[in-house]
Amino acid sequence: MKLVLAAALAGAPLTVAMQNKMEPAINSKIPKNWKNSGAVNPTEQLTLNIALKHSAASISNLEAALLSVSTPASQDYGRHLSREDIMSLLDLPAATTKKVVDYFSEYGNCTTNSYGDIISLEIHASSAETVFHTQLSFFTHTDSSKSIIRSTEPYFLDASISQFVNLVDGFHRFPTVRASVINELTPSSSASDSEFNSCSNVGEVDGCKDLTTPDVVRKAYSIPSFSSGNFSLNEQSRMAVAEFQNVMYNPTDLELFSQGCKVSPEVQTAADIGPDKNDPQVCIESAYSCVEAALDIEYIKVSL
Repeated sequence: MKLVLAAALAGAPLTVAMQNKMEPAINSKIPKNWKNSGAVNPTEQLTLNIALKHSAASISNLEAALLSVSTPASQDYGRHLSREDIMSLLDLPAATTKKVVDYFSEYGNCTTNSYGDIISLEIHASSAETVFHTQLSFFTHTDSSKSIIRSTEPYFLDASISQFVNLVDGFHRFPTVRASVINELTPSSSASDSEFNSCSNVGEVDGCKDLTTPDVVRKAYSIPSFSSGNFSLNEQSRMAVAEFQNVMYNPTDLELFSQGCKVSPEVQTAADIGPDKNDPQVCIESAYSCVEAALDIEYIKVSL
């Protein structure tokens, strides 16, 4: 204390780090069905995702490019962007990513995505409270008992680093917890069209008699099939589906769908696009992770 006072009396400047409030427009009110269930242990490990800022010009360029490759009348239609193309459009300086990584590496372990604009920070709760100038707590969902860590107040960053950061995910936003709903399928007694009986039994499954099948969809929307001789695919006939967040598909499931609903030719994927290739093992370990992708692929096939 004496040294600090002496320095001040002597006219030496005192350096105080300026802090900027992050995401000031975000309402930090606790959502319905979530309640504060107590303080977090200082050694509790959490993962925060730090999104870096992009310039308005780079975002505008990326939007224009995406619209161009998606518009049939455009000369760039179908010329989808590679990762290198996207990185070039975003034009985020590597020096910026390095500066932010170096800063947060003092507090935890950092990993960066392939585009260099998302940094995942594994950090202890006590360190997170220090570097982000906030307080953390456990929150529990009243219906599902799901528990997560969130901040009880706004978070801040030193001005020297906040100028490069758009937001930090893991403080404010709460997930939507949906209750599991299981509906027993009851065949409709009015389903008299032959298309409703176009499925055969598959293993333990009692087929899909009286339920909506690919043939039902084709008839309802007047979509010609391969077998009709009025429809064929060529190099210009392409359809793609995008899946995110570790969503995969299992080729075995597609085979069962093809056999059970008599889809000819069988449902297959021509190619996996992107750096993360499909891993059927994910479906074996967690079938829920594959339902969305499998349905998307199957319905694409139904529409052909």
